[in-house]
Amino acid sequence: MVFEGPKKRTWSGLGRFLAETLSLAVRTPQMMKLGRGRTISHGFRERLMLVVTGVNRCRYCTFIHSKAAGAAGVAPEQIAKLLDGDLSDVSSEELPALQFAARWAEADAVVDNSEFERLQATCGDDVSDQILLALRMIRYGNLTGNTFDAAFRRSGEKPT
Repeated sequence: MVFEGPKKRTWSGLGRFLAETLSLAVRTPQMMKLGRGRTISHGFRERLMLVVTGVNRCRYCTFIHSKAAGAAGVAPEQIAKLLDGDLSDVSSEELPALQFAARWAEADAVVDNSEFERLQATCGDDVSDQILLALRMIRYGNLTGNTFDAAFRRSGEKPT
């Protein structure tokens, strides 16, 4: 699977950005749980985030989450493959979630209910909810970083 969808997605309007900011803000306790790595491991979370970042091509998230994935024990070769949409060497346990992440990101965060139900059947409700939260968090970062870059391109200045 090589990502073929649109690259460098940005926020399409202030309203969507603010709505997603609020939606994530009310989930702060769940984000804290995700960060502790008790439901899904740090390495798995980073692999999910790399897959979504590979679709959206945010340079900031690529840098940060490549470093975080390496610190969580993900090999540099796998990091590169995940960013390129190559899921050929992921574990069979993680493959359904990583495939879901790729399709979700390519569909611009549209949840296919039947696919999510399959994910729940495979991973359970709590893990599936944590996976979707991780995907939403990284998409938020991806779009914010890409919007920041786009604003600088329009202004003629280069971000530092």
